[in-house]
Amino acid sequence: MSVLLCLLVAPLGLIVILGLSWFEDHVLRPPVSPADQVVQKTVELLKQQRP
Repeated sequence: MSVLLCLLVAPLGLIVILGLSWFEDHVLRPPVSPADQVVQKTVELLKQQRP
């Protein structure tokens, strides 16, 4: 009985962990395209140059 329980719980735990990491990557920190990164860096540099 305990072996069956372990075989059920282990994949469920893995699915939960993978789901949380996907949620964190795609919802909390959406992916930024390389073009957007260049724009963000340019804007930050312009802000730093202005007094």
